[in-house]
Formats: sequence, C-alpha cells, structure tokens
Amino acid sequence: MNVKIPVKYYFITAGIVLFLVLPESWVFGGKSLCIFKNVSGYQCPLCGMTRATFLALRFHAESAIHYNPLVVFLPLLLLSEIIFDLRFDAGKSIRNSIRIAFSLGLLVLFFIRIIFA
Repeated sequence: MNVKIPVKYYFITAGIVLFLVLPESWVFGGKSLCIFKNVSGYQCPLCGMTRATFLALRFHAESAIHYNPLVVFLPLLLLSEIIFDLRFDAGKSIRNSIRIAFSLGLLVLFFIRIIFA
C-alpha cells in the first residue's frame, strides 16, 4: 500500500525535532522577535509560544502554560489534523471546533494582555 504523507507533517516533524535539539539559551536568551511587542510594547497572544512549546515538549506543563496558556491547544490541533487527514467522519467538525476554540483563546488572551499590561 502506497501511503502519501501530506507535506505539513514533514514540517511539523522538523519543527518538533528542532525544538528538541535547540539549546535552552537560544530559546530563553536574547531580545523578543515579536514585531507587535517591539512596536507597541504589548504582548501579542502568541508571545511566549516558542518558550511554551519548548517546555511542553520537555513535559514541563506548568511552566509552559505560564509562558502561554494556549500551548494546550497545540497537541489538540495536531490531533485534529491527523483525524481530518485520515478521513474520519467527525474529522472536519472536530478540526473546526478546535480551531474556533483556539481563535477565541487568542482573542481573549489578546484583550487580557492589553488590559492587564
């Protein structure tokens, strides 16, 4: 059986491997690369996601959530993509529900970070 793997999984795998081999000093040291934060002085809803992902992949859940609580959606988003790509009947509705929840989370986090900055 010839299975064609979507290109996105190669990028996801490369990203995970990159996060696993990156030195901690590269992730936690230096100035922020966020354009929004550097221009406005406020954190965007994705600020801290790199550090959160780095920590989540090392099973430091509490620290990861501290940097960005939306990190909990990353495995759910990946799982929903896999379910969708396997053509399960519920795949589309699950994927859309998780995407909507993640988008609402981005919006809420954005306002929280601006109001309580």
